[in-house]
Amino acid sequence: MTPGDWPDSDDAWTVADFTLAADDTIDHWLDRHRAEVAISVQLVAAADLDDFCLLPRFTSRNVRSVVQHLIEEYARHCGHADIIRETILANRPTSTNTPPKA
Repeated sequence: MTPGDWPDSDDAWTVADFTLAADDTIDHWLDRHRAEVAISVQLVAAADLDDFCLLPRFTSRNVRSVVQHLIEEYARHCGHADIIRETILANRPTSTNTPPKA
């Protein structure tokens, strides 16, 4: 896939986007994530970081700014997951509030 092959996206969210389906399993979403990461790695590897994006709504941005944005998003979402984990641990009925050993 090359940048010219990127699908158009409408950012319209619907209730269906937040409704769990039978295939909404951890394995399904991890596989989907890995596939999307593989596509992103191919796109970035084929481009120079100073190349401008070919998606019409991002033509003013270069690849470097998109990669930086992705890093920021990963950090933000990992932070959200950490907050959720800490909240769960803080509300466990244990005296130490430490994660269980695997």
